[in-house]
Amino acid sequence: MITCSATFMLTVWVIGPLTAGATNVLAFVLNRLESLSHILFSGFLGVIWQFVLMTGLHWAILPIIITNLSTIGYDTTLSSTFGCNFAQIGAVLAVYFRTKDADLRKRCLPSLIPAAVGVIEPGLYGVTLRKRTVLIITCIVNGIVGIGMNLSGLVAYRFAGFGVFGYAAYTNPQVADDHSTLFAILWSIFAVVLSFILVFCTYKDDAVKSTSQK
Repeated sequence: MITCSATFMLTVWVIGPLTAGATNVLAFVLNRLESLSHILFSGFLGVIWQFVLMTGLHWAILPIIITNLSTIGYDTTLSSTFGCNFAQIGAVLAVYFRTKDADLRKRCLPSLIPAAVGVIEPGLYGVTLRKRTVLIITCIVNGIVGIGMNLSGLVAYRFAGFGVFGYAAYTNPQVADDHSTLFAILWSIFAVVLSFILVFCTYKDDAVKSTSQK
């Protein structure tokens, strides 16, 4: 009873207001960046996107996406975060080939299919979050892909999900011979390859601390 009451009060009086405040701050910062520069907006959102997901603050971004799609007919927020799942795939594959940790290795392959269809949590919590350098690389790659897609003029015309399902978002319904989806596929391949190379070249297993008995 005491635990339930304490949890309830902590949620209502502390966690709730803090989350609401953080959501408002994030929405304000993103709106300001988008008004200043699409490049800054794309890079910043791409880099922080995984942390946004982990803290549940992505709910602050959904109204921006919905407003853009309903008013101007397209959205740059989705293209700014598009590379996340594919960066995860490349990083997890690299860890699979490089690590000698059997427990970590067995977590890699099962997380690939979820990441491909839009769910990064198995790879994020099971693999990359446990390795700081790997997590940083995936964040940077996502930021690079977000900037690249916006510089390429790729915008989302509908909300189609994440991972491979996200390809459908980039087909312009007003253009009969549109190659935007093909370019989105190429950017996703780029994210996988770049993330794989960077992680493969920099990855090191944690040193095992041995204790000697006297």
